[in-house]
Amino acid sequence: MKGVIRLHGSDRDVIAVAQAAAKALRPDHEMRRALFAPLLGLHHERQRLLAPAAHRTTTDRAGSSPTEPSRPPRVAVWLALWGSLLGVGLLAGLVTAVMFGPPGRKNAYLDPELAVAVAAPAAVVALLCLVPLLFLPVREEAAGYGTTVTVIVGGLVAVLLMLRVLAGASDSRGFSAEQVAFWAPVTAIILLVIVVLAVRLDAVRRRAAPHPGVDLPRHRAHRRELRKLAHRLARVEPAGATDEVRSEWARRLALLAERGTDPRTVAQAGTMTPAAWLAWVCYDGEIDVSGILPRS
Repeated sequence: MKGVIRLHGSDRDVIAVAQAAAKALRPDHEMRRALFAPLLGLHHERQRLLAPAAHRTTTDRAGSSPTEPSRPPRVAVWLALWGSLLGVGLLAGLVTAVMFGPPGRKNAYLDPELAVAVAAPAAVVALLCLVPLLFLPVREEAAGYGTTVTVIVGGLVAVLLMLRVLAGASDSRGFSAEQVAFWAPVTAIILLVIVVLAVRLDAVRRRAAPHPGVDLPRHRAHRRELRKLAHRLARVEPAGATDEVRSEWARRLALLAERGTDPRTVAQAGTMTPAAWLAWVCYDGEIDVSGILPRS
């Protein structure tokens, strides 16, 4: 299934574009009957799904499937690839930190040259694996375990970095000041990437987490049904006067750009139809659409 379309810009800019979309479609009475009422229904259902009280009543919603469909193969492949990048990156980051860790029974045999020889390529692997994860989309299924392992590894790296910075090169392992000066900034960069990744994963996890007591399979099934409805409504086209609607849409977007609306928001809207923009605004569930869609 296609994913959710995230709209760029502040709520104010998104709403301004949504108002322009509704006005571009308003003269088409057939379009209003086919689109506006279902959009309001989508918005209210998303509000119910996101609200704590709604989570407790999700199991009573008509049409919700009692079981969760099997995961599409492409999703499983994506999760495997994403998880591999995360696992290899975190392991490499931890190895980088451990190589310069405080003296102990397990690393007493590692001379400084060998530690540097292992830590340097491990740091490169860590950054090559973890940095792309800051930009790649995160599946909700992966956010939970991703947050857990990232926080654990990040904590260990932070402790090892702090201990080495405090001790410097003056311990029994015999590192030189130059070796520590090379390792510390690199490890700090890795730690920063891990922290940012953990924050991003936790944000996704919190958005996806249902309220305690919810029937999780039915909650997920209902969420998928609403996402399907949003995609279906986004594809609704005017029965007639399509060119006029497109022209009016482009004209209103140009006016918004002149008035200082976020260029990213206007540019994204220009790649979408008015119906598509309205569908994803209503799917958001947290944006007030009372001043966007007419009641009649």
